[in-house]
Amino acid sequence: MSTSQLYSRLMPQKANTIDDQSINRAMDNREITPLSQRYFSQNNIKIILKGLVDGIKKETGLTIGADAQYTELLKIMRNIFNRFWHNDYKNIPKQILELNRMTIKEAIKWTLPDLLMHNKFQSEVLQNPVNPFSLPILLSQRGNKLNGQGSSDALGL
Repeated sequence: MSTSQLYSRLMPQKANTIDDQSINRAMDNREITPLSQRYFSQNNIKIILKGLVDGIKKETGLTIGADAQYTELLKIMRNIFNRFWHNDYKNIPKQILELNRMTIKEAIKWTLPDLLMHNKFQSEVLQNPVNPFSLPILLSQRGNKLNGQGSSDALGL
């Protein structure tokens, strides 16, 4: 399993599959404002995903793909938006940059431990391959298998 497959739950399958209903749910059905409209736009989500991929690469040197579902990313975005938004209509681009920075930081915080754990697991499996269990050994002395006299139960053991 590749690293990008492991993180499919964090990142979208296709960058243009998000719909208005998903955005409304992510916004807790709040009124759509210029800030929320731009922050939850498909274009901004692409920017956040690129920042996440770049941030993981910078932290670990590993490259992950942006091929997961929007659900987890929208949860992180909603959390950041609900905690830090303010409608200062004069500085929407500045607010978007700040919200994106916090979102990327939070997404990296959630993604990094799973990525490192997955890579450790893969290296351990490669170093110590798992051998299947041997077949079970019959320990019972009942029935005709050992003493040659009739079956001991309905299964013929």
